[in-house]
Amino acid sequence: MKKALLICVIIATLLILTCSTLSCFTDTETGRGFVSSGELCIRQHEYGVYAGPGSENNKPFEHNQLLYPGSAVDKIVTVENIGSLPAYVRTFVAVPTAGNGKTLASLTHGTDKNWVWADPITNVNIDGAVYDIFCAVYTIPLAAGETTPPCILGYTVSPHVNQNKSQYVYQDGTTLIPLGKSEVFNIRVATEASQTLMFEDVYDAMNVSFGTSTEHHPW
Repeated sequence: MKKALLICVIIATLLILTCSTLSCFTDTETGRGFVSSGELCIRQHEYGVYAGPGSENNKPFEHNQLLYPGSAVDKIVTVENIGSLPAYVRTFVAVPTAGNGKTLASLTHGTDKNWVWADPITNVNIDGAVYDIFCAVYTIPLAAGETTPPCILGYTVSPHVNQNKSQYVYQDGTTLIPLGKSEVFNIRVATEASQTLMFEDVYDAMNVSFGTSTEHHPW
């Protein structure tokens, strides 16, 4: 009986250690970088044209596109599980803002019902610019070798956004709110992943591994 108890304790300890070392975080602002730990590994993709996982017709997202008020930009984001273990994933999208709800672009969400969006984190300073951060949780495990449907399909620039010489401005009636140089208009995307083992669901996994989406962001 004592030997059996000892074996159970050892197994439990190994499970806890596994749980604490397998988490993988990827910050893929450019859409192609990834970091792996153990056998849990994801890759975030950003496309301008998307025909499906692995399709020859897919085209990567082009950075530094010309923007104008009301312009629609295709920025299609998917997450691929390139590890050997199933994973829970959630994707953050940071959109520049002039503050107080004046987000500079509206996101076009993907249509798959397994992506669920949380309330945004507003007015967050990242590298000197202010963002509203939106988070989408993929509510089912992502199997090894599988790719999620798109969480976003793109964004539309607010009609209130304009340029004054070399700077972006937000036009609120007759008031022009300076936003800085064009480089600050940067839609940031990052994905986090956690193992599925020992967690009740994706929310439990993410909250334990990283914190809630309203209290935490990857930047």
